[in-house]
Amino acid sequence: MNEFKFSCPHCHQNIEATPEYVGVQINCPSCQATIVVPEASAAHVPRPGKLTKAPSTVHYAATTPVMAAAMARKARKPRVGLYIGLGVGVVVAVAAIILVPKLLDKYHEHKEAIAAEQAATNAPPKPPPELTADEILKKVGATYKKLTSYSVQGVTIGTIDVSQVNPAVKGLQSVTTKLSLRLGRPDLYRVEWEREAGTQHIKGAVWAAGKGDFVHPATVTTKVKDRQAALNAAAASSGTLGIFIAALFFDETNSLAAVLKNYAKTNNETLNGQKCYVLTGQIGSQKLLFWVRKSDSLIAQAELILGGKVDEAAMAGLTLVQKAQMEKASKLKGNFIETYENIEMNKVLSPGDFETAFPPSATPQPRRQRDSRPGRPGRGMTE
Repeated sequence: MNEFKFSCPHCHQNIEATPEYVGVQINCPSCQATIVVPEASAAHVPRPGKLTKAPSTVHYAATTPVMAAAMARKARKPRVGLYIGLGVGVVVAVAAIILVPKLLDKYHEHKEAIAAEQAATNAPPKPPPELTADEILKKVGATYKKLTSYSVQGVTIGTIDVSQVNPAVKGLQSVTTKLSLRLGRPDLYRVEWEREAGTQHIKGAVWAAGKGDFVHPATVTTKVKDRQAALNAAAASSGTLGIFIAALFFDETNSLAAVLKNYAKTNNETLNGQKCYVLTGQIGSQKLLFWVRKSDSLIAQAELILGGKVDEAAMAGLTLVQKAQMEKASKLKGNFIETYENIEMNKVLSPGDFETAFPPSATPQPRRQRDSRPGRPGRGMTE
């Protein structure tokens, strides 16, 4: 069988092997050391001894021809694991193609939702909802009612056609009135005005500084019975619209709705940098508009449009003088527009802050009486 012999390099045990074992790693049958069967030509036996063909354990190679053949077949076995791995990789790749876009979409949707939430958090607050005309009027009344004091400067610009009342006056006439309004609780007020109409220059005032209610409509100071009488005199003499504010402050009507008819909200405007509601209504035969600031529900501007038709129902119960005044007012054409600025609220004021330059009391205006005899002028009498 062409056996050849070699010795273990560790224990020098003689070992016999056949050529097919050349290069095979075995364990020495004597010392169990791991050795590789050398080539037959390299086999060396250092000293004679008993030859042993005892079986030994082979590492990384078979110890018999059958096992060697089996090992060779195993080496040639197809790489099933590699193929399986490749198949799994293909499945994963296909799944990635199908699922990754969807996952990315969900991820972006999540990020967009977070971004939208952050934007909503950092966004400025939404403006309050628009109010109805009734709600605006109630807020205006409540705002003035809760103030402890109120001061404002106003300017009234009037453009009037009086030709139907006085045919001698032709064309449009301009009237400018400066208004100063100061109000304080419980019953302190001062309304002063200075009006220029053509060559006329008229100053007037009504006030109460703790010593009674006084009126100085033109040249004479008169004490009247109460605040209402004084404010009525101011409205008639000054032609200003600030008297409505005084009425709201002192809660005479509690709301413009009590004096306005057919009121409504028309539109929104910006006036001197302030966003305003614009309300319209009718008082007597004339149209009245108010600009109400959205920020604090205070009146920023008012406009009176003249020339409306007289309401016969509104005339019922009026005196002859009042009816004549309404009919005269209905013949006037044009408008007055009054703008307010330098508004101050809730300042601590004393009665002295409501004094005027006019005397606090004065002798009532004398009333002249005719002599009973014809052709003789009467002598002046003091009431």
